[in-house]
Parts: sequence; structure tokens; C-alpha cells
Amino acid sequence: PITRSTLQHEYTHFLLRSGPALKFPLWYDEGFADLLGSTRSRDGLVSIGPPHTGRLASLRSVEELDLTDVFRVEGYSDSDDLPTYYGLSWAFVHFVATQGDLWRQMQKMVALQSQGMAWKEAYEQAFSQSLESLNEAVRQHVETLQREQGALLNVGTYDIEELGVDRTWRIRKLSPSDVASDLGHLVVSLSGKQGSDMATAFFERALEIEPENPRASAGLATCLALEGDFESANAELATISAALPKDADVLIAVADVRRAQAEASSDPQTIETYRASALHAYRQATEVAPDEPAAWEGLGWSYLGTDHPRLGIAALNQALATGLWNAPVALDLGRLYRQAGDEARAQESWKEVVRMGGAEEAAEALQLMENADDTPSR
Repeated sequence: PITRSTLQHEYTHFLLRSGPALKFPLWYDEGFADLLGSTRSRDGLVSIGPPHTGRLASLRSVEELDLTDVFRVEGYSDSDDLPTYYGLSWAFVHFVATQGDLWRQMQKMVALQSQGMAWKEAYEQAFSQSLESLNEAVRQHVETLQREQGALLNVGTYDIEELGVDRTWRIRKLSPSDVASDLGHLVVSLSGKQGSDMATAFFERALEIEPENPRASAGLATCLALEGDFESANAELATISAALPKDADVLIAVADVRRAQAEASSDPQTIETYRASALHAYRQATEVAPDEPAAWEGLGWSYLGTDHPRLGIAALNQALATGLWNAPVALDLGRLYRQAGDEARAQESWKEVVRMGGAEEAAEALQLMENADDTPSR
């Protein structure tokens, strides 16, 4: 089940991955998401960074904490003990968040690693103290939190409307309707059809607050399509498409609905018609919002199984250039490379998924790597 802390954790990932086209190190992505995942709100204020009891519990049985075990991990499969990895990633980020100078030094390390520098070199350039010294400070921090049973240390308290960030990382106000809409889209991305009921509730709440929220209407249409209610989905799209024919969120929703219709059909002619419609809408979205990764991702998918795999490859590479690396894109990129006859690059793309993706995605990549005769499909 999706809990509040899970949504807060994943919403942080969402915000991080909606920012500049940087490949954040995994320890920062997970640690910072956990830092905000335990956020509590009351009377319009949010308390950032109360100790994460679950992560503290995961570290209780660990005899020796070693930050090397955090920094060296590039993908989930690199860790021998994921609970400890998550716990120590959180503990490190939580500790430096309470230390002004260390926080700035950590941000420098993140920036250097995001630009491709190895973690050891990035650490040496960013931090003024030895790794051994910092490791001991984090260990003492964890012991203090465990001894106090977590009743200690918020990183800060802020007005909830000042927590949004735009694509250039400028602080902007985020309305309650925006938050509900973003959470709805997040639930869909996390759970797909299984989460459509919860996502629908978020979208309906967003529209209750702000009836003219096109992103929420677009998300609602996607949920209706996931449930197979294409008539209602198209009715929702008709309303917002007429009002905002060139809106990127609306165009992507139109394409997503057509994609769902194609995947639900068994008639080849109907499938091709919906695929062509999806491709057209995704292409329009890339023209309206060329920095929107979702549009390029969808466009890349549209070329799977066609005679134009190179166009799909170009689209997915653009998705990676405008957003952050993600495993589904890398999986489809490998399929398109194989379709184009470039097996070496296909294998390279899937190896990256094995190294950096989740367990299910890594298993899918391994299967693709082993089945060299597989025909790409959408």
C-alpha cells in the first residue's frame, strides 16, 4: 500500500527528477527523499527532517557504519544490504543538513558527481575533513538519535506554499491544487492501474479546489483510460483539448489515452490507428514543450516495432538529455537499438539498467540481454 511517507519520499524524487538534467548520485537521491519523507505538517506549516524512525531501526543492528558503503553504490544491485544502505544514506544527509558548512560541501560533492566525477575525487574536492572523521561524526549522530528515541532535531520549519520548485530550481509558490495534481500523477507513475483509484481521488480533489486545472483534468483522463473507461476519458479530454489545444500536459494526456487504447485492443488496424494518433500527439507535445521528458519518452515508445527505430532512439536520447536517467527509458532505448541492428549499444543500455535500476527492471534487462533474438514490441 502507498503510505503518506512513501508519497512524500517519492514526491521528493519527482521534484529532483523534474529539475535540471543531472544524474544525481543514488545516495543523495535516496537520502534526500528520506529526509523529506518524514515531513510533518500542521496549520499550514511543515517541519522538515524529523528523524526517520524506520531508517534508525535499520541501523540498530549494524556494528560498524561505513560511508564508503554508501558512496560506492551506483545502482541498487551494487549494495549487499539495501536496508542498511537506505538507513545510512538518510543518516548522512540528515546529519549534514543540520550543519551549514557541511551541507554546502555536500552540495558541491553532489554537483561534481552529477557531472561524472568519481565519488572519491568528488569527496576530496568538496569536503574539508577526512572521510574517517565524517564517518565518526555520523556514527555519533545516529547514536544520539537512537538514544533520544528520535525526539530531536528538525532541519527546519517552513510555510507549505513556499516549498515548490520550478524547472530552473527557483522557489515558487505551489498551490494545494498543484500539490494534489502532482501527487495524483506520482501515484499513477508508481502504481499504474493499481493506483488509479487513489490517483483519481487526488485529481478530483485538485479539481474541487481549482476546477480549471488542466494538469489535473489530464491526469483524470489518464486514470479513466487505465480503468478502460475510454468514453469518459475522451469526454474529459474533449473539454480540456478544446480550451487548451496546445497545452503540453493536455497533449501528453491525449497521447497516453491513445496509447492505452492501442494496448487494450486486439485488432491490428485499430492498434495502428491509435498508435499513429499517440505518435502525433507526443510529437506535438515535444514541439510545444521541448524540455518535457515525458513527451520525448512517449514519442520514443511510439517508434517501437516500426520501420523508424532511429527516430525512436533520437527521441529517447532527447528524453535523457532533458530529464534524468530512468530505467524504463533505458530499457526501451535498448529495444530500439536492437531493432536498428546495433546490438552493442542495446547491450550497453541494458547493462546500465542492471547497474542502476531496481530489481524488477534489472531482471527484465538481464532477460533481454540473454534473448538476443527477441523482436522489439510496444
